Amino acid sequence: MLLFRDLRLADAASLVACLKRQRLDYIGGYQPFLFEVECVENLVSSARLDQYIGVFYQATAASCIIIGLLTLRGLDEGYNDPMLGIFIAEEYGGRGYARQALDHAEKFSQSRGHSGLLLKCSIHNARALKLYLKQGYQELRQCDARTILMVKSF
Repeated sequence: MLLFRDLRLADAASLVACLKRQRLDYIGGYQPFLFEVECVENLVSSARLDQYIGVFYQATAASCIIIGLLTLRGLDEGYNDPMLGIFIAEEYGGRGYARQALDHAEKFSQSRGHSGLLLKCSIHNARALKLYLKQGYQELRQCDARTILMVKSF
């Protein structure tokens, strides 16, 4: 079962360890911040409107581990709608967890009165592109040779 909750300072070390365990060719260009405990702690403690949500896998009542991250950023800088970021650890891929995280982000954003979500995706990440297109995201523009900006309006 997946659980979504705001990251806490106590989650920083586990999240960083999860991120650093990933192969470079899997994680690709995903690096929304430095993968250092102090950086994660600073982000979590200083966020006002931005959201840093941990994706946790609960195998048993006593076992709950962080397997991913959902970010909704840009609000602290004054943007009206957040920029979405989703990361699910490679060993948990292919189980529908990214779709569940995407659904959670959309419901959360709608409940906060946002009119849509933006995201950037590598053109080489075929699984993510397929998911986003299936969920109604549209390509807005190409950011650079490797990345496209996508949008979904609610």
